[in-house]
Amino acid sequence: MNGLPIDFLETTASGEWNMKGLWEIDGAKSSFQRIVVETRVKTDADPADIANVARMTHRRCPIYASLMESIELTFKLTVNGTDISL
Repeated sequence: MNGLPIDFLETTASGEWNMKGLWEIDGAKSSFQRIVVETRVKTDADPADIANVARMTHRRCPIYASLMESIELTFKLTVNGTDISL
């Protein structure tokens, strides 16, 4: 990651969707309505540097670009136990 020291990195994704869409109840769609991607990092690097790399990674990711055009997509970053604004 741009030469930054990383001791631990974990990313999870979760989504919100309407289960009624599975059965086409009330015209509901089964697609995700919201996706949250959370990344937790442990490092000796400056959290601002980690956030900059995260932003750069998001901008270059084709999945990110595609999803941002079609759904609410939230990214959360935690560095050394502290939430960092993206």
